[in-house]
Amino acid sequence: MRLRVGPTIVFCGLFGACSATPTVIPARNLERPGDMGFVCLAIDSDTGTLTGRPMRVCHPPGEKDPVIQPAGTSSRQLGTFALVTNTARGEMAAVDIDKGRLVDLDPGVFGFNMVPVGSMPETLAASPDGCLVVTANRNSCDFGLVDPSRLLSSLFGSAAPHTGPGNPVSRVAPKTNSGRLLNASPKEIVFLLPPPGTVPGMCQAWQSPPDVVPSWPAVVTFPSCDLVALLDMPSGTIKDSVFIHSDGVIPAGNEPSCPADCDPSSAPDAGTTPDDGEEPAAPADDGGADQGEADAGTPSRLGVGALVLRPDSPRVYVGASAAD
Repeated sequence: MRLRVGPTIVFCGLFGACSATPTVIPARNLERPGDMGFVCLAIDSDTGTLTGRPMRVCHPPGEKDPVIQPAGTSSRQLGTFALVTNTARGEMAAVDIDKGRLVDLDPGVFGFNMVPVGSMPETLAASPDGCLVVTANRNSCDFGLVDPSRLLSSLFGSAAPHTGPGNPVSRVAPKTNSGRLLNASPKEIVFLLPPPGTVPGMCQAWQSPPDVVPSWPAVVTFPSCDLVALLDMPSGTIKDSVFIHSDGVIPAGNEPSCPADCDPSSAPDAGTTPDDGEEPAAPADDGGADQGEADAGTPSRLGVGALVLRPDSPRVYVGASAAD
């Protein structure tokens, strides 16, 4: 009897599967991961809130690493996390380094979920104080701005992020000092280090500007016009820039101009938060070069992209994929 019942059950199961509408479960794993950055998060002993901290807090130089408590318990005081760009789906993943596992950023949905940050987030960088992570989105010509303490506060029990409640992710497009959208595709981003001896404070909310808006200087490359620019983050405003050509460096100031890489109508708000319900600010008319605007001129096609910061000197080294 058992031999007859078994095949009957299997047949009915197969028949049901053929007649029912198949359930599509989205893949929730890393797909074409691009770049990785690290942040240290810790609960402040005075306020009891969660904030980003320099990596030396989580891993003191010359000392044994602090003991980490199990994730999800109120006793966990600090943790080290890796943030990884998932380029194929325009997302960013988080990895709990202390636990060696992927973090589910949306437990209400099946699988290990990530957060959308923009189209083709090829590279990312974390600020030295652990308060801000920025992705350079190649296909949407903008940056994804991530508040790590908001994103990962659920792993620290009841501790609230020091930056307050709100969406942990927003986007901003690079713009010149006059507010004109650059509309160029960013490649690499590196945060500048603070002056020696600087003691970083608690992370401040930058999504809704307080009395004093926090600012992080970063260097970004734009390969299509071989531009290297110093930007203020999270505003995305260009403070200074240069074009790098085969015959030398051309100063471009804070009003550079590059050929359009993306459709301007798809650009996010020129501000820092597209999630406040307000209409995006209209970009300045860039139909022609304004007076004082530096144009890339004839493209040198060096493919300026890679960046590296030398910690012991105020220098940034730039690599070009098509240079001799």
